[in-house]
Amino acid sequence: MPSLSIYGTVFNNGYVIEESVRSLVNALQNFNKEYEIVVVDNYSTDGTWETLLKLKQEYGNLKLFRSKCSRGKGRDLALRQTSGDYVMYVDFDCIFEPEFGKIVDKLCSICKAGELWNFGFSTRRTMLETIGGWRDLNFGEDGEVASRAMYRGVELKIVLTYPFMANVRVSDKGYSERRYVQGILQYYIRKIRNIYDMIRGVNATPAYIIRDERRLRPSVILALFISSAYTISKFLSGKPLMTSDEVSQKMTTYLLPEDVGLPREYLFAYWGKIDAQWLSIRNKVKDVVRKARDAEIAAFPRDRAIVIFRSDELFTRWLNSMKNLSKLISGNYKRLRKNDLENKPEF
Repeated sequence: MPSLSIYGTVFNNGYVIEESVRSLVNALQNFNKEYEIVVVDNYSTDGTWETLLKLKQEYGNLKLFRSKCSRGKGRDLALRQTSGDYVMYVDFDCIFEPEFGKIVDKLCSICKAGELWNFGFSTRRTMLETIGGWRDLNFGEDGEVASRAMYRGVELKIVLTYPFMANVRVSDKGYSERRYVQGILQYYIRKIRNIYDMIRGVNATPAYIIRDERRLRPSVILALFISSAYTISKFLSGKPLMTSDEVSQKMTTYLLPEDVGLPREYLFAYWGKIDAQWLSIRNKVKDVVRKARDAEIAAFPRDRAIVIFRSDELFTRWLNSMKNLSKLISGNYKRLRKNDLENKPEF
């Protein structure tokens, strides 16, 4: 029986899937425990499945399944096919770097029952029995599972380290969603489903959406309408109204790399949507800066984001990788001083 199960979902990842799997295996070549890779394919049509079948002939620890499903449901199906003592999820549109294996090895040595770490790393029993797996969501599934975990008494711990993976998602705007549909009607049906899932996953209130969105586009108006109805129903049923971001930031324990025995220069932390969540993250951010005395702080005005880091090389690497994503992050940033965090950064 493997000690670790790494699981994830794919759909039309033919442009990267072989390189992604091979880079993951290479990153774990010094991992001294048995592991398996579990992949659920959402009936890809671009050769992804055929590539996975070919890779399975080479890697006996690669387990493959097919199911028509949302991202969250696909992760849940993959999770339930795992057999390792520990589980973690990854996205297979990433190329994994050698240092990624060092982080995985470290998480294996420090993770205990009742804890949830980076990459959803936890014991299988914690993820399945305590948290209850993944919900059937296309959006917001990460925040929803973290929020639910904490409501169920699971400790969320995050090592603020560079992830050492490069996302090579196709940069054509809208491609990540268009690949799931055929025709304009299906595209908009999926878009509405995504808005609804985002609201359910994030537990987004109208106030949260207004703070997060700077332009009143049609999709934002629809989100406000759905969110209003959803929030009222939650209120009437006596359910919590805090967003998953607020819950996570309030309850998460952040650790520096050196706190767990990783190199100090691995330090890297990104906080986005500052306008929407500054009140909930302010103390956490200030605490990280206080502990990491020699850290640099960069603010991205257009993106309402801040990054904390030590290594200029890793910061530049991250910046270049973000420029290749479908949602580009602006290359324009300014350095902040620690005192600039006493109030919400002025962008």
